[in-house]
Amino acid sequence: MIDALFICDASPATGFGHLARCMALATALRAQRDDLQIAFAGQYTERARRRLAAALTAVQLTSVTELPEARLAVIDRLADPNDMNSWDDRLAQLVSKRSHTLFASLSGVVAPKACGFVRIGYQPGGPRAAPPGLLWGFDFAPVAAGLLECPEVDRDAQSALLALGGDPHGGAFELTLEALKALADIRRIEILASPTGAPVMPTQFLRARQQIVVHEGVPSVAPLLRRAGVVIASHGNLAYEAMALGAPLCLVGQKPFQAALANSLSERGLAVNAGLAVSIDAAALAASIAHTIAQAGQLSERARRAIDGRGLERISALLWRALASPAEERSDTEMRSA
Repeated sequence: MIDALFICDASPATGFGHLARCMALATALRAQRDDLQIAFAGQYTERARRRLAAALTAVQLTSVTELPEARLAVIDRLADPNDMNSWDDRLAQLVSKRSHTLFASLSGVVAPKACGFVRIGYQPGGPRAAPPGLLWGFDFAPVAAGLLECPEVDRDAQSALLALGGDPHGGAFELTLEALKALADIRRIEILASPTGAPVMPTQFLRARQQIVVHEGVPSVAPLLRRAGVVIASHGNLAYEAMALGAPLCLVGQKPFQAALANSLSERGLAVNAGLAVSIDAAALAASIAHTIAQAGQLSERARRAIDGRGLERISALLWRALASPAEERSDTEMRSA
């Protein structure tokens, strides 16, 4: 029996965020005890597999049809990549039979009636929290541990960070570069390439005296987020990490549910919602980005107050407590018997 099983995917359809969260949680557990036996089950691109191997050694990889027995299991997976509330009941039942302690990390705004699972969500508009079985709110927003420890740097008002994840169809990526090309004040475009996306070849979008730099496999996104004058993302982990660091955030959805979530953040004054990529043109997106830059101070202040950046730390503490408590209980019993 292994100690911890993480069930997630990293593909062009799902993006890298689910695996990134699980990797961060697994790393935190290994920091508590370096001999923990950890397994990941799901579908992963080759680049995602390499990122996992670089982050965690001696990890078992398997499929969702060949799950090992585990002391603790975490499901962070959408049954349908286009439905943020989708949940695989058959998979959950299988995991329940093969694992002792169960957690579900939820990406949408609906909590499934998953018997025996501690369900954790963070999106605005979700259900009211009902601890200990249902935990919900920005306190659990997926911000990587240690992100806030990155040193403060001066923001470059003339730079934009573009992080659209896998972007399987390319439309949002090209649209955003066209929009940035039209903004005279943007001189430098930083592109965060995804392990689930196609290789980035953006030079045809450059205008005179505009520079594009592509980053891949960075150890931390914090320096990029600290430096950016504006961040353009679809949603996901990076959006919450940008808000935690006070980076002015403009959201352009690639899927309808991303645009809906962006609207919820926009209504709270935490980001600017540019809309769904297929429904807007480059001029409209350029206007949204310019509005984000103009509102940078207010957006940054409200986002920092709302997102404290300790979400994954809180979740990893819950997981470790679940793993450690049986051993502690056995130890107490043995001491009383002696």
